[in-house]
Amino acid sequence: MRGTPIRINRALSRDMLFMGVDKAPLFLYGLISVLIVYVTRFHMPYALVGPMVFVFFHSIAVWGFKKDPKIMKVMLNHFRYKGFYPPVSFARVKALSQKSPSIPQF
Repeated sequence: MRGTPIRINRALSRDMLFMGVDKAPLFLYGLISVLIVYVTRFHMPYALVGPMVFVFFHSIAVWGFKKDPKIMKVMLNHFRYKGFYPPVSFARVKALSQKSPSIPQF
C-alpha cells in the first residue's frame, strides 16, 4: 500500500562498532600498543607504555565516534578524492563565477 511506513530494524541501520570504535582504527592502535610491549621485551617500566598508548588513542577514538559514527568513512572519502578536487582560493572562485561580457551567451 502506498504511504504505509516500513519498519526497519535499528540494528541494520547502525554502524558496527567494536568497543565503541570502528574495527580498523581499533586494530591499528591495538597492534601498535602490543608491538610496543613486545619490542620492550616485557620489561615492566617500559612495557607500561603500550597500554598507555592504547588507552590514549582509544579514548580519543571513542570520543570521536560518539560525536559522529561515520567519521571514518568521511575521512577515507576525503583522502580518496583529495586529488580530484584541488583547493582553490575564494577570489578565484568568485572570478570564475562572474560572467564576462565578451563571451557570447547562448
